[in-house]
Amino acid sequence: MDRLVLVVDFGTSNVHINAINCDNGDIPFSVSRQYRMICPKSGYVELDPEEMWKKSEEGVYEILKKIVNSSEKYSLEVLSFSFFGDNLIPVNCQGSALHNLLQCFDIRGKKQAVELNRIIGEERLIKITGDVCESTSCSSKIRYFLEERKDIARNVDKFYNIQQYILRKLKLPDVNDLTMACTKRMVDLEKKIWFEPLVHAVGIKKEQLGEIVSSIKVIGEIKNYGQVFFPKAVKVVPGAHDCDCGWLGVGIFDEEQDAVGNITGTFEHFGFLADGYQNVYADHPDWNLFSYRGPLNDTSVMLTAFDTSGALLEWFMREIYGDTSRKAYEKLWATATFQGNTPVKVVPDFSSSHGAIEGLNLGHTKIDIFKAIIEALTFESRKMLMICEKAKKGRIHRVRMGGGHAKSSEWVQLRADITGKTYECMEQLEVSSVGAAILGAVGAGIYSDVKQAVEKMVKIQRVYTPNKEIYEKYNPCLLYTSPSPRDISGS
Repeated sequence: MDRLVLVVDFGTSNVHINAINCDNGDIPFSVSRQYRMICPKSGYVELDPEEMWKKSEEGVYEILKKIVNSSEKYSLEVLSFSFFGDNLIPVNCQGSALHNLLQCFDIRGKKQAVELNRIIGEERLIKITGDVCESTSCSSKIRYFLEERKDIARNVDKFYNIQQYILRKLKLPDVNDLTMACTKRMVDLEKKIWFEPLVHAVGIKKEQLGEIVSSIKVIGEIKNYGQVFFPKAVKVVPGAHDCDCGWLGVGIFDEEQDAVGNITGTFEHFGFLADGYQNVYADHPDWNLFSYRGPLNDTSVMLTAFDTSGALLEWFMREIYGDTSRKAYEKLWATATFQGNTPVKVVPDFSSSHGAIEGLNLGHTKIDIFKAIIEALTFESRKMLMICEKAKKGRIHRVRMGGGHAKSSEWVQLRADITGKTYECMEQLEVSSVGAAILGAVGAGIYSDVKQAVEKMVKIQRVYTPNKEIYEKYNPCLLYTSPSPRDISGS
């Protein structure tokens, strides 16, 4: 009988529910449900946490129905999670939301961020928490509620993230795993506890943020997910931040490995797990590399990102090409050739209104713009890879890739050609879910450690080696690329 880990993977627009075989990493059953993004005004980005809960409940029901109706025999052993970070939900003493979830992109704490930086001091904040307070920080948003939403502040009991909200719905302890606690950006990274001077400056008590636990700690057993009942009680681990799950899902768990992870989608992330306590921003503020505590004992996540990677390509297909179908993508890739001589240049940083398409003349076509966008985004990838090389022990020879862009063989090959590195695409591209399943399997005692779990559950499907001739054509290119964004911790 095959053993399954049920993973509920909350993204910024969808929840993915995957039943993952912990004996080989296969995903025999998968369901996705989308929820509405709510934008009441410019800069305000919300989700309805109750809708998120209901969508996950629907997905779990569909998965269990598929398991029960399958001709194969399965045993559901453990429930684990993956979550997007930098989100906030004020709740009352019953755990009910008093306001919609504020997304990582939400900027309504701008004024409060300035005040918190003044009270604590930016240098001290960076030294202790690894970052300054920003309009998007949870600390700023909490202070926003206390100062500008008195109707909510008078009834608030705690300030949850989506992890805590879902666990409370399951009648489990409302804990933060260490990685999700770090995305609140109020943790003393060295001590792995809440940074009390910042908590006090915000105007709350540390108990209102919740307990911090290990990502693989079994926090209880449940017989049902809301109205959906399991065949037997399953153990539950809290899981981790989706990027951090993703590094495990591509098999990156040890700094001595000669590889880094590349997770693609709306955001594009590069990173790895480093040994011990790291605070890169404090030591090297010019690197655009950030670090916080990792999901494994005595590790730190090293992370850099570009936030309009997939979003820019989607914008081009929708607004310029006029067709977002898979066939449209395939047609463009079949037509485009990449030889390092594209005359059109793209500045791809569209998130901060710095984006630009330059060098056009009346003879250029949509294909030329497509090629320029792909090249610009690939050079952003190379830049992030070079940042990781500065920080990582040993050389980087390989890039382990997951997410949507790994489906495009042409683009993966171009990445290898431009970076000069070997790219390895995973068999299961839902790498955050696979990583969460690894945490669940280790937490439940199915495997003795993460290394053993990775050996069983992570598989490489395709390998791309760089074409030296193409690499040499691109290497002297000075394509326009934008600075990496300051606020990269959300996903």
